[in-house]
Amino acid sequence: KAGGWDPLFALNHTCAMIRDNIKCLSRRTWCTTKRVDRLQCRLDLYVCAHNALIEMKLHGKRRRRRGIPDGAGGAQGGWPLQHLALAA
Repeated sequence: KAGGWDPLFALNHTCAMIRDNIKCLSRRTWCTTKRVDRLQCRLDLYVCAHNALIEMKLHGKRRRRRGIPDGAGGAQGGWPLQHLALAA
C-alpha cells in the first residue's frame, strides 16, 4: 500500500466482508432495514456461520498436523447444520 500501515484495515475489511456476505446489506439501499430484529437475526447467523467456518478450518489443520486424514472419523464435507444451530 502506498500509505503504509493502516490501523483501520482490519475493521474496514471485516465490515466489507459482512456487507458482501449478508446480501441485504450489499444492496443499494443497505442502510434501510424494515425490521431491526430481522437484521440482528441475520447478523447473528452470519457470526455463527463465520465462527464455525474458522473453527472447522482450525480443526482440519490440527487433524492434518496429527496425521489424521480429512475423511476419517467425522462428517464428510464439513460439519452438519445441526452443529451450527447448537452453536448459536
